[in-house]
Amino acid sequence: MTSSAILWRLNNLATWAVYGLLLLTFLCSMEGYVHHMNPKVSGRVRNVDFFSRNHRGLEEVSFTVRLDADLSSVMSWSTKQLFVFLSVEYRDEQDYLHQVVLWDRIVQSRDETIIDEPAIRNKYRFVDAHQVGLRGHSMNLTLSWNIMPHVGRLTQEKIVLQDFLMPTEYVDVTQRSGSSTEGNRVGDKKVQSGRQKQEGSPKHQEQFVARTRGGADVDATIEFDEL
Repeated sequence: MTSSAILWRLNNLATWAVYGLLLLTFLCSMEGYVHHMNPKVSGRVRNVDFFSRNHRGLEEVSFTVRLDADLSSVMSWSTKQLFVFLSVEYRDEQDYLHQVVLWDRIVQSRDETIIDEPAIRNKYRFVDAHQVGLRGHSMNLTLSWNIMPHVGRLTQEKIVLQDFLMPTEYVDVTQRSGSSTEGNRVGDKKVQSGRQKQEGSPKHQEQFVARTRGGADVDATIEFDEL
């Protein structure tokens, strides 16, 4: 066999290998369009730990949030990792949307898709830099996740966990240290400020199926203390 014949065979083999890789890449990228997700998510704001003005005169707030999530159905064989983050969204008088990330986590395996966090506190500072005015302001507690595949498009899904109102009065450190950990609870469009949690207080729970922007059905639960 001559050297030209060997080179010709190697060229054919390399060409078919490239075609095969392109086909596998295409199939991997298309998997994101047909994969059905059914994540189960629940969460609520349990407490306003701190709410006051900082040294720059800007309002700053810290929450305690309960979060339970099962994102195992979001992961597939083509998923490299998930970037999960908890945020608060609110609008100003001009109807501009403001989003502040409170907490995040990178999920790289199915074992990490079960999230059970009874008391998440701000991982990042929540400062009202645009001076919207947070006292008595309506907000949304939102869980979002970015799906990062090995090959294909990057997608994001989100679900609103709770609508709530901020306290109408500031909550400083001295008030927080001298009160119960549940002393400044935020409920679904309700605010309980300066009251301690009663033993065995009734809870109200709403179960519903929401649809994310990408078309995935999400079983979401909102639970809050009845006032």
